[in-house]
Amino acid sequence: FSSLTGAHRKAPLPKLQGVRAQMARWGIRPDRLFLEKYVVSLLQCDKDSLRSLPDTVSYLSRMKQDRLCDAAIVIDEATANGVPLSMLVTRVRRAIRQMEI
Repeated sequence: FSSLTGAHRKAPLPKLQGVRAQMARWGIRPDRLFLEKYVVSLLQCDKDSLRSLPDTVSYLSRMKQDRLCDAAIVIDEATANGVPLSMLVTRVRRAIRQMEI
């Protein structure tokens, strides 16, 4: 599902959410790699756009609210389920919290 998610990087939000929903229906739990690819796909960016916290805040400030909210929800769910966060996802999480979304 990580590769499928990466292939949907420019997809509309409902299509990307559908990939995640299908994964859940099949009982497949997300892992660190899936989470990072999903978040990058949600944000429709490449990892280079998110190299530092200020860069991440700047990038996220131009994002649509629905994608930011979904990213926050997915990251919080993963954290609650014990999925380890990559440095990039941790940075996105901090940026979202700093932006109070």
